[in-house]
Amino acid sequence: MRLAEVVGHGALTSRLRRAAATDRPAAAYVFAGLPGVGKRTVADAFAMELLCATPGPEGACGACAQCVRVAAGTHPDVLAVARAAGRERFHFVGESLGGTVGLLLASRRPDALLSVTASNASHRGGSIQRAPEWREFIRTRGMAAWAEMMTPLRLDRERVSAAKWRWFERTQTEASSESVLALADVLMGTDLTPELGRIRVPTLLLAPGQSPFVPLTVMEEMHAAIPGSELKVFADARHGLPCSHGAACGRTLRDFHDRRIPSGA
Repeated sequence: MRLAEVVGHGALTSRLRRAAATDRPAAAYVFAGLPGVGKRTVADAFAMELLCATPGPEGACGACAQCVRVAAGTHPDVLAVARAAGRERFHFVGESLGGTVGLLLASRRPDALLSVTASNASHRGGSIQRAPEWREFIRTRGMAAWAEMMTPLRLDRERVSAAKWRWFERTQTEASSESVLALADVLMGTDLTPELGRIRVPTLLLAPGQSPFVPLTVMEEMHAAIPGSELKVFADARHGLPCSHGAACGRTLRDFHDRRIPSGA
């Protein structure tokens, strides 16, 4: 997540963005507050702002190699933050592109992870359906029309409240078109097939049965390639699985951790 996309900390993110834009950050920053207020989210977003190789008018691009490594938790500076927080190893949970980068992290830095959970994700960008048409659609019709088109593909109206549906569509409308398209390009050029067999951390795959973007066969392919992985299929879910089936995903993850993660980890 970029600083421009962080919600609820406007004054703080404005100061951090100015510090990054003027290339005059302080020597150190302490992010303090109650659990759950977003300390790690803001810290990671600030790291992305500082490290981005191709910043634009809205700050970090979210798509260059530096930004992707920060988002994936694989950037050395981000791992240093985790260690400074007393988290030598942690559980990684990623959705869609986040799941893809989590698998890369599990392959490259297994020492940093206790487990990885990838939801509605693909290891082969070329297998993702519909993405190639997004650029022309957004160029000719804009983000609002794209969000209106995408939301029914991600969510089932019978599975989410009207308020959540509106929030989801509004969030997509307000997203940076440059970032959306750049991330799609990064994902489409990804192929982690050679990496999957090297993953040894406990791996849970959450698969929607009705995603129009990631066919179930792709996640079944990942399951077959990752040693000891577990696959949970939600037959009635579309691509936005964690949004429409959040409670069920949470119970599945809790059960996975109870069975596969050593006590006290």
